[in-house]
Amino acid sequence: MQSSYRNDFERGERSHFKVMLKQDDIVNIGLFWWPGFTLNEEWCADWELLLNSNRDKCYEGIFHRWILHYKDPPIYALKFHRLAFADCVNPAPEGAQRFHFIRLLDEDR
Repeated sequence: MQSSYRNDFERGERSHFKVMLKQDDIVNIGLFWWPGFTLNEEWCADWELLLNSNRDKCYEGIFHRWILHYKDPPIYALKFHRLAFADCVNPAPEGAQRFHFIRLLDEDR
């Protein structure tokens, strides 16, 4: 996700990235950062959405945590669940609280 010509994670910024995955069912999202030119970078993620338009699947991870420098295991989402595909295609406004979406039933996964 590192881009040499712009800062990927400005405060309050919404960024989109393409990630190729072989897995069909996702169980959680883990994040870490790798320092670029400086070791004093700090990142805080509120939430992440994973959207698979080929299979009409969408997953939401609620973090509200600081993402630490690369370590094993990575920082995992505090809450993780599948959303209705329409909620990802047309997400809530920027200031909305993300945890008010209706969680899909586990048997629908």
